[in-house]
Amino acid sequence: MTFACIASLTVMACSVEPVPLEGLQCPCATGWTCDPGTNTCVQGEGGVCGRPGAEPSTTITVSELRSAWTTLNQVQLAWAAEGDEDLFEYEMDIAESEAALVNGDVLRTVTAEENPELARSFLPFTGGADAVLSTVVRDLDGDTRYFARLVAVDNSGRVSCAEAVGFRTNPALNSPGVLLANESLDGGGVMPTCVLLMTDPSRAAGGDAFFEYHAICLPDGSAVCEEPAIAGTSCWENVRIQGLDKPVTGMSEGDFRVAFYEVDVAIENSETGYYADLGIQLEAGFYIRGGYTLVADGEYHTYQIPLTELAGRDDAPAEMTLDSLAGGIRGFRVGTNWVHGATVRVDNAAVRW
Repeated sequence: MTFACIASLTVMACSVEPVPLEGLQCPCATGWTCDPGTNTCVQGEGGVCGRPGAEPSTTITVSELRSAWTTLNQVQLAWAAEGDEDLFEYEMDIAESEAALVNGDVLRTVTAEENPELARSFLPFTGGADAVLSTVVRDLDGDTRYFARLVAVDNSGRVSCAEAVGFRTNPALNSPGVLLANESLDGGGVMPTCVLLMTDPSRAAGGDAFFEYHAICLPDGSAVCEEPAIAGTSCWENVRIQGLDKPVTGMSEGDFRVAFYEVDVAIENSETGYYADLGIQLEAGFYIRGGYTLVADGEYHTYQIPLTELAGRDDAPAEMTLDSLAGGIRGFRVGTNWVHGATVRVDNAAVRW
């Protein structure tokens, strides 16, 4: 409070003027609520975390929101969580500035409808081993500054949020990159053999052709190419294009640090692929990013992963370097647990920088 006093020979009078509390740093005075998303005080029941009327969660705490990596059009945001066994859903607000987040002027809110893993505390099919502590926000503009706020909604509708974090997507590409067998096999082959190169511009993500795979599953969870007498419910299979010879030229160390693998994938008649493998094949072997979530809504979605995030499998060295690309790119793959009868379309696979 501020005290203003007037003194005379006979009397001293004082008035008490209230100090504005809106926007002050937490902890807060009685009748005010701490908004953990901004660490500032909001009045009464005005809501927290940019959610009007929302109350703070007493079971879930999210913190340490950070940008794990960025590409031209995507960012992986990661966080820490406690008490997430009471999670109903995560939501990620994206805005042009931190002030816009505070004012509720967000560009979009990414929910489980767009990124299905946000409705999970653990990825399915992993035996509870992989907690959902990150998500990839797609369809961003290149070379643009954004701010993000993570909101965790618990089963009673109360919320917790981490302080906002800023990030910038990568600048425009320096080269056309390397396109990987999208209009023809270019001397390569497919695995399994029932992967087909289709020509139908109306069903392609771009151009005329795309690769298509129909998942046929046995009861033991294995995948085959011919319809069995008794079908299973789901099976794991990698859609692979291999035997290519795509040289990588003109890439510098600086280019390598921002280079990424990109692929368009559309999945019909299937459930979400919560634990997918995406990656490329080099002379030394496959370099893969696992634990990726593929949306199964029948529409094409573009997935971008920095080459520095791909890890060697089998006999390949664990870490990819610029020298790893000296022998060129030999293939690429997309794999997850498909529902029997699923149709998978793969298009526009490329390495870009």
